[in-house]
Amino acid sequence: MKCGLAHGLRSEALRNDAASSLTCGYMAGAVLVGVACTTLFDWWWAEGLAAFVFLFWLVQETREAIEEVRGGRADD
Repeated sequence: MKCGLAHGLRSEALRNDAASSLTCGYMAGAVLVGVACTTLFDWWWAEGLAAFVFLFWLVQETREAIEEVRGGRADD
């Protein structure tokens, strides 16, 4: 919802806030999945795997953001 509103208003600040909210949501989801798998199935390695998957996603998002700041929009 924030992304659509930011696009309509052409607000860079709101677009960045939406990206931050999305990142926090993915991080919370990764932690929740890891803890749930550890608790329910006794998979002691699940939290680490969830963190690694989140980190992989975060690195890709960071690369896109850096490219956008340098002038070449990654999503165009």
